[in-house]
Amino acid sequence: MQRRVSQVKRRRLPARAKGWLLGAASLAVACAVQAGGADSQRELNPSGGQQPQGADGLRWAIGSNSQIQVWLNGQGQVYDPNNTPSSGSIYNSVFLRVDRGSDAQTRVYHNSNTNTDVGYRFTQVSQSAVSGAGTSASPWAVTTVLKPAEAVDAGITLMIRDEYVAPELWLKRRLSLSGLPASGASVKLYQNIDTYLLGSDRGPGIVRTAAWNTTGVPDLVGVTRNAQFEALWHTPGSNTPLWDRYFSGHYTYPGNQICSGTDNGTSCKTGTGDLSNLVDTDTGTDNGIAVQWNVPAGAPQFEVEYMISFAQSAVDLTKAFAPAVIDAGQVSKLTFSINNRTTSAVSGIGFTDNLPAGVKVAATPNVQTNCPAGGAMGALPAGMTVNAAAGAGSIVVGGASVAAAAAAGAERTCQVAVDVTSDVPGSHTNGTANITNLSNVANFVGSQVLRVNGAAAAIDAVDDAGAATAAGGVAVANVLANDTVNGAPAALGAVTLSLVSSSNPGITLDVATGAVQAAAGLPVGSHTLQYRICATGGSPCDTATVTVTIGSAGPTNIVAQPDQVRVFEGATGVVLPSVLANDTLGGNPVQLAQVVLTQRSSSHPDLSLDPATGSVRMASPLGVGSYTLVYRVCHAMAPNCAEATVTVVVAPLIVGPSTTPVPVNAPLGLLLLASVLALLGVRRMR
Repeated sequence: MQRRVSQVKRRRLPARAKGWLLGAASLAVACAVQAGGADSQRELNPSGGQQPQGADGLRWAIGSNSQIQVWLNGQGQVYDPNNTPSSGSIYNSVFLRVDRGSDAQTRVYHNSNTNTDVGYRFTQVSQSAVSGAGTSASPWAVTTVLKPAEAVDAGITLMIRDEYVAPELWLKRRLSLSGLPASGASVKLYQNIDTYLLGSDRGPGIVRTAAWNTTGVPDLVGVTRNAQFEALWHTPGSNTPLWDRYFSGHYTYPGNQICSGTDNGTSCKTGTGDLSNLVDTDTGTDNGIAVQWNVPAGAPQFEVEYMISFAQSAVDLTKAFAPAVIDAGQVSKLTFSINNRTTSAVSGIGFTDNLPAGVKVAATPNVQTNCPAGGAMGALPAGMTVNAAAGAGSIVVGGASVAAAAAAGAERTCQVAVDVTSDVPGSHTNGTANITNLSNVANFVGSQVLRVNGAAAAIDAVDDAGAATAAGGVAVANVLANDTVNGAPAALGAVTLSLVSSSNPGITLDVATGAVQAAAGLPVGSHTLQYRICATGGSPCDTATVTVTIGSAGPTNIVAQPDQVRVFEGATGVVLPSVLANDTLGGNPVQLAQVVLTQRSSSHPDLSLDPATGSVRMASPLGVGSYTLVYRVCHAMAPNCAEATVTVVVAPLIVGPSTTPVPVNAPLGLLLLASVLALLGVRRMR
């Protein structure tokens, strides 16, 4: 096998060397010659990468120039497999394209040994020491900092953080751009890798689109050969954008497309710089992969995160919780996806998922599968077993099979599903390390998290009753007053209050205050309204009914009698305590609460009615003469009204230091007393 690898490389290396010479000649005219070698490199899991199937994880060399080398089953997995970033040529790099608005200002930066006739180099600023312990709680991590070498773009900083957890079959990489141009520039970011699949460059391209992904852009872009698999893989948990474009095909094309937007163009002064979205499924293609992010115009910084994945199995395993957030005691479906990338069926697949503490198989496990062919979920086929007893802390799958992919570059997926539950609030991570006892399947399980909220709140909405008259008003001040959450009074803001229905549009609920309002003029009788209260988060909920009784208005016949008042010249203030004193409702004296008063007119602006008290007042002294004010009195609960006139006569001042209004027909004794006291005479006429 090693001899065949060497022969392949001997055939290929001269062609690549010729390309380097041509590139150097071109760059002598166009731009600075690339310097791809790393000033330093850091190793993650240095004792790994030796065992078949990645049992001891992957060994990584991280270059200070953004390049990587990775070992699986003792062999390098990116071209050149015999080299590292700091020793020899490596055909991968992060690329950055900065177009400042004209052909002369478009620059592509990278440190790959592929496409050396394209663009400029990155300046290697720094590389941190390795931190962490290689566990999910403390991953091995390295941070690398690069800057564009050209002065015009040197304000841009690219920070690369690489993290690895053994024995995962991928590296997590986060790219962070800062110092981006505020305006006048189009910026695009790329990751490009020349793949090498356990001894061969050649294999069909493959893409995968996860169930969560509705963008139309695949979230996995890779290449496969027999049982070998290499890919760039985005996961939604990163909270960073999915790439905009992608490519899986001939290894030289991505660099040219990044430069010119074409497979063969090497002039970066023209073209879009867009990857072609091509997936070449030819098994003989000397393959490479790339993805592209379009940085939003004017963004001061930009971050993306993705996985660089490698596996030595025709089949890989992923899993997910649905829903990923539950209340304590509720059920989530844990689904395992078995993905076959080859055109041969694979059998004898098995694995154990050791559930995290606090998570267990549900009381009704509801085990289902659609293996081997995919499609609708149902019962287990003959020969396949799933041990998932109610309350168990593990799920054991054995004897599973998956059918062949339809064609090279395609994929066949079947699934196994088990219901699980948890009574323990918090976040429970079910990741790579939870999967053991693998058989004929590669562990591509990421860190899947089941979040469990506290126990579901006990909601009790209690029926209410209230009353109003035909005049309308508040029938119930707050429907929550007798409702409870976990036995405590329900409070506005702590629950969600909503209207379900109302038997009359005039009966309404104010969800901000909890008040039920009856509009004026509703028919006498009972009306109902239903409302719902829900705990924060939307569940649980409860519904209650409010019954509103509209009472009779009683007697409605109203009579308004005219009033006449005499005052002396110079008088001010209240001249008549109440216009209602001689008015009647149903033959009885009118009470202010039974009616609504309004002023209709006044012969002088300083003569007015106070509707709240029924009094008539003069704001300032009026001249000798007669003045009138017309008022209306209406039944508060029925559309009956009457009008009357108040006449105020201002007489010349005769005696006394001041005057006070006197009803015309006042008793004689009062007049005599007024004279004796030298006070005002009052006469009231009716």
